[in-house]
Order: sequence, then C-alpha cells, then structure tokens
Amino acid sequence: MRIFPVILASFLTACASVDSLSTFDIDESTLQSVARDQLKSRMGEGGALPLADTAIMDITLLLEDVDLDLIAADGGAVVAGFESTLNTTVPLIGTVKTRLAPRVQAGLMIRDDAIYLTSPKLISLGLSEGYDAKINEFLGDNGDLVTQALETYFANQPIYRLDANPKTKLVSKVLTNLRIDDDRISLVP
Repeated sequence: MRIFPVILASFLTACASVDSLSTFDIDESTLQSVARDQLKSRMGEGGALPLADTAIMDITLLLEDVDLDLIAADGGAVVAGFESTLNTTVPLIGTVKTRLAPRVQAGLMIRDDAIYLTSPKLISLGLSEGYDAKINEFLGDNGDLVTQALETYFANQPIYRLDANPKTKLVSKVLTNLRIDDDRISLVP
C-alpha cells in the first residue's frame, strides 16, 4: 500500500513532463548550422550528386555550402540556396568546372527521428561562370536533373537529426507535426 503514493507521484510527474512538451522550437540559425555541418561531412571526396552519365559526358553536382531561409507564408516552406560546383567530364577533353548557386523551395517533414526537406522545386540555377548559354539551356529551362538529384539526396539525408539526445528523441515521438515560422520551426502535436 505504501508503494501506491510513489507510483501515483511518478505517474503525475511523467504526465506533467509530457504535457510541458506542447511545442519544441528549433531556431533558424541552429537549423542552418546543423544542416551546413551535415552537408559538408556528407559531401566529402567523391560525394557529388550524379546528374548525367552518358558515353559522351559525365555531369555531377558537388554541394559545398547551404543557406536556409524559413518562410511562414502559404503554409511554410524552406528556401535553400547552395554553393556548388557542376563538374562536366568529357572523354579526351577533360573536366570543366562551373560554379553554380542553385536555389530550391521545399517543404519539411519529420520521419525516422529526423527532419527532411521534401519536394524541392528549383527556383533558379544561379549560373555564375565557366559555361555560356548552352548550359543554361541544358539545365536552366526545366532544371529536372538538378531537382531530381536534390530530391533523391534529401529523401535519404536529413537536415536535422532529432535522435541526437534523449530529450529531442522523446519530443519527436510526442510532437509529430511541423510548423514553419519566419525564424524557427516548431514541432507541435
């Protein structure tokens, strides 16, 4: 009978702890820092995204840096700008490197204790040097190759892990929806 008050007190404490988890915020600068670190660690030597591999050329995109901008309008979105190098290798000619700064707009979702970019849409290619208008025609008109490569990459690579510590892991189990504000994302019930 003495154990009942201990169990009741433990239960009420647990309920109060879970109840205090009505929202969990991740500010834009933290999200930016974590996404940048994860991108740089994953895009090391040989980590370029394949865009085209044919008998006449091999094209890859190496993402070097990311800048995230959270936008609350229209239900919330993320605009991700990348510093990148487009590598085009042509047999007997060599490799031509072109600096690109593609920008995509994407949604966010929680899956497997992590936050992922979803459904990226190419806003601009950000061609900066190296090629003439031909590459803009090749990639710029529809951007399908860049969009497909980014969608494949971000479907498998989260921008923020929620299982890094026990608190955020618990939060991801209780708060399963995202709300995007202009300066933070919030996990909500």
